[in-house]
Amino acid sequence: MFRTAAYLIGSVAIFLMLGCNPSGPSETSGRSKATVTIVPATDTLKAGQTVEFRLSEYWPPGVTPPPTWHYWSIDNPDVASIDAIFDVRVTGKSPGRARLTGCLDPELRERCDSRLLTVTP
Repeated sequence: MFRTAAYLIGSVAIFLMLGCNPSGPSETSGRSKATVTIVPATDTLKAGQTVEFRLSEYWPPGVTPPPTWHYWSIDNPDVASIDAIFDVRVTGKSPGRARLTGCLDPELRERCDSRLLTVTP
């Protein structure tokens, strides 16, 4: 969790240094209409198993995608841990459930996807 927070803070700092708008594209540009999906479709892993996930983006024809940053979080670090940069490696720690969320822009919920993961013994 601490690593994820440090990553997010570092990403915002990079946004600001590059002069990017961290609030993302304007709603009227049509660019926020991306379809974002976490792949692969795996939703169960064993304790000790590591699975690499990524975000798949689909943009409508004729739309030039803006630069994106990938943000990852897990809501139950006792069940699964994450190691994230652009893709994320999730490792099952103990039996239970944890929600994995991946976003292209955390300000725009439609540019996020989440998956409930089950960790088995």
